[in-house]
Amino acid sequence: CNIALFGQKFMGRVHSNAYLKVEKFFNLPVHPVMHTIVGRDLIALAPFADRWGWKKYNTNWKEVIKDADIDLVDIAAPNYGHADQALAALAAGKHVVVEKPLALDLAQADALIGQANKHHLLLVTNLMQRYNPRCTATAGCCRPCRPTSWPGFATGATRAGSPNRTAAIRSPWPKRQTG
Repeated sequence: CNIALFGQKFMGRVHSNAYLKVEKFFNLPVHPVMHTIVGRDLIALAPFADRWGWKKYNTNWKEVIKDADIDLVDIAAPNYGHADQALAALAAGKHVVVEKPLALDLAQADALIGQANKHHLLLVTNLMQRYNPRCTATAGCCRPCRPTSWPGFATGATRAGSPNRTAAIRSPWPKRQTG
């Protein structure tokens, strides 16, 4: 599975490290290939690619999305670009992983889900701590929101009664039993 990662700063390093180590933790059905790193700082991209093991680097994410060799786009770029980059990647037939937040509002999230469903592609948001017992215990202290009607979405929670709706793509992996 050839991966393009958008973002070369802190989260780009985190995701690069994860791709290097994931096969030591899990028996995967596919081998992740660190194909192309995308960032805005051309001077820093070559050393980044070399240090972390990316085959190629590029400053133009729109060009990378068109690359037929790319199977999956991992978006760890600044938050304001997540929805536009993910929509373009899905339209180009790529599976997409998006660092939190998936989108800046529910309309953007709805458009992303529609595009993923239309093309039968995976759209995943990184929710690393979703089943961490401490996080689920904390979430249990919150009053649940009004459920959304989107299939494949989980409802968020409000804190102290504030109407802060959040949504998260359902994980393709089964929930782990804890405790």
